[in-house]
Amino acid sequence: MSTEPVMAVTASYEQQRLLLLEQLADDTALYNVHFAFRWYGEVAVDVLRSALDTLVARHEVLRTTFRPVAGVPQQIIAERLAVPLRHTRRTDVAPAAREDEALRLAAAHARAPFDLATGPLLRADLVSFSATEHAFLLTLHHTVFDGWSAGVLFDELTEAYAAEADGTAPRLDELPLQYADFGEWQQEMLERGAWEGQFAHWAERLGDAPAVLELPTDRPRPAVQTFRGELVELALPPSVEDAMAAACRRYRCTRFGTLLAAFAVLLHRLTGSDDLVIGTVDAGRNRVELERLIGLFTSTLALRVPVRGTEPFSELLGTVRSLVAEAQSNADVPFARLVERLRPARAHSHNPLFQVMFDVQPGGAHRLRLPGVRSEPLRVRDRGISLFDLSLSVETDESGSRLVAEFATDLFDRATVTGLLESYRTLLTGLLAEPDRPVDEAPLLTEESRAALLDRYDRTSETAPAPSVTELIARRLRESGAAPAIVHPDGSALTYRQLDLWSGDIASVLAKEGVRPGASVALLLPRSAEGIAAILGVLRAGASYLPLDPDQPRARNEAILDAARPAAVLAADGALAGLATGAAAAVTLPPP
Repeated sequence: MSTEPVMAVTASYEQQRLLLLEQLADDTALYNVHFAFRWYGEVAVDVLRSALDTLVARHEVLRTTFRPVAGVPQQIIAERLAVPLRHTRRTDVAPAAREDEALRLAAAHARAPFDLATGPLLRADLVSFSATEHAFLLTLHHTVFDGWSAGVLFDELTEAYAAEADGTAPRLDELPLQYADFGEWQQEMLERGAWEGQFAHWAERLGDAPAVLELPTDRPRPAVQTFRGELVELALPPSVEDAMAAACRRYRCTRFGTLLAAFAVLLHRLTGSDDLVIGTVDAGRNRVELERLIGLFTSTLALRVPVRGTEPFSELLGTVRSLVAEAQSNADVPFARLVERLRPARAHSHNPLFQVMFDVQPGGAHRLRLPGVRSEPLRVRDRGISLFDLSLSVETDESGSRLVAEFATDLFDRATVTGLLESYRTLLTGLLAEPDRPVDEAPLLTEESRAALLDRYDRTSETAPAPSVTELIARRLRESGAAPAIVHPDGSALTYRQLDLWSGDIASVLAKEGVRPGASVALLLPRSAEGIAAILGVLRAGASYLPLDPDQPRARNEAILDAARPAAVLAADGALAGLATGAAAAVTLPPP
């Protein structure tokens, strides 16, 4: 790679956001974009290498790396860059094992990190199992590439390969712009205040939005988001596609809007919330000059969808249609700048503004066909990554449509998300069949699933009773060990192990003070780590707890104690001074 840059320009805001997130994340492959294909036929390796060089010479962004200048990330665009197409011969792999080996190599290719300062930010491998059977692996970093770019790259790579093989020049129109021009235009528009109206729109729409969508998870949310994830898929039957096409015609809505509205209903049914913020993406190519460029133009949109259980699905379709149109007309604002303006409460445990993502991938966007070569996509699925709590994508290709869910394994089990996809498919089917029926009445389970569930509960009702709350809490404390259980505002944390020991000490102290199972204990403690430990300690002692507010008048608390007559009052050191506890034992909270 040449060390002499053609230019150094400020990174676009989308690039700056990804660069920051990559620095904060432990996993440096979070923002890799990868593709893999099985090729059948003779591949001219030198021609393929030359075709890749043609694309890199044509698109400056593919010759870009990043470095900070005065604290601001800059795009460093090299004058020349030869992409090292690595060609490996693997004739040692038996024909029956080639699919699995190709998948293994593709997964490793996708997971390998990039050095954003030295580049290149794309890599290509051709693995030849025989003279006519190959795997082509291509990975790029998201700072220089997005979903739309895939179609551009594959079209141009096909054209460049065919022309090179024929000894002619590729028929590619001259590009009117480069990605750096877009970044400079974006900066100019922001400095001129051209998008203040769009900022105002989003501030009005999202200013008082709920901070977190609390899905019914299998585990509590960890204090720090790890981005560990898995992926599950479920086919969408052709009958559903036919019903959706009919609904789109009848209600003048798009396929995206219909699928999004059904997803909003599912989230409403799962959470009980009627105020949902769902993330999605806009191509960001609202100008014809940008359509044939490779680069990161994707705009993140936060759609706030109101769902009332009593309204029919047909009305919700109209609401979603208006919301999507409104969002797309205000999509120029860089998401990173929007977050800066809105200043939502930050937490390391979840993404700001929204934690659930939705997208629809059109068919045919990622095709790559070389002359004389049959190409089949190699579907590398499990990246081991999830950028959000839950992401649902509806993907379509020659084989049909499928639901693809990427989920945080810190929160969900695979079986839970598989069931969620089944519920979405059932719900979508029911909503399309009866669009004028209230959305809360649409079925979430098929008749077969409902019967199986009822049968399972009938059989388990005769088994041993479920563990008690205290048993479940004790099990959770033991299993979680050194993981943070409570995080203080100053950033310090109390681990599950420490909480286990502390609550055990509290239970012992209460027992010594004569608190017996079935008794009640008043807690004169604020909402704090001490309060949580005290609640657990009381439960472990077999008692129930009566919360008292330290900030309310003393006479009020004394009246409550007189009426409730607890066995003990548990409070911090010195907090019981002057408080008439009656017959209740005054117990000082032991230290952790």
